Amino acid sequence: MKHTIANFKIISSLFLIIFLGTIIMSCSSSEYVCFKVKKSELMPDSLESGMDSLLVGGLKIATMAQRYYNKPSSMGGGGNSFDGFTIPVHLISTEFGTYTATVDPTIITVIGVRNTLPIIAVFTITPDSIVTTIE
Repeated sequence: MKHTIANFKIISSLFLIIFLGTIIMSCSSSEYVCFKVKKSELMPDSLESGMDSLLVGGLKIATMAQRYYNKPSSMGGGGNSFDGFTIPVHLISTEFGTYTATVDPTIITVIGVRNTLPIIAVFTITPDSIVTTIE
């Protein structure tokens, strides 16, 4: 078989389709993340990177809370309740921000405040969704 540019393009396209299909299929349909951004879409880079790092920390806490909810209480989880969930000590205050949580049996509200920039992110967590609002 002769290797031509056309063959290379076809093989590259097939690889890309398979790769993207694998990524899409690996996403769980029960996980939803919504962002409601109140700031202008034209942010300085420092604000955007500060917001990104704050979101990463908050989403990490949110997914930990959902895992806690789904884990049986006999295995150290909430047994279909958020009661007892606490933010791990190493995530309460990081180089990017400080997080606090209000915990109810079916919903958790986590507030993340950026340390150096005026950014606040509110994560509303239920057993099957995470809604994020940036102020």
